[in-house]
Amino acid sequence: MSAIAAHAWVFALCLVIAAASYLLAHSMAPSLVYTGDLDPRVGAIIRLLVYPAVVAFGLLAIVVLVKGALLGLEVLPDIYPRMFV
Repeated sequence: MSAIAAHAWVFALCLVIAAASYLLAHSMAPSLVYTGDLDPRVGAIIRLLVYPAVVAFGLLAIVVLVKGALLGLEVLPDIYPRMFV
């Protein structure tokens, strides 16, 4: 059960990091470039550096979710010994 809880926390952390990276790449960097607070070349570099983080943490979240679900399926017979009443 503690492994499942750990997977849930890692999954949540991966989602938060992926969402923050996506927000930075698609909202904050273009807005700063549009207002002139950030050079367009620097904005492009930031987006190119942040996109792999979005993909990596998104894929990691999927992997952790699947692994946690598989762990949950292993524990389920211990909690509910009979499948049907």
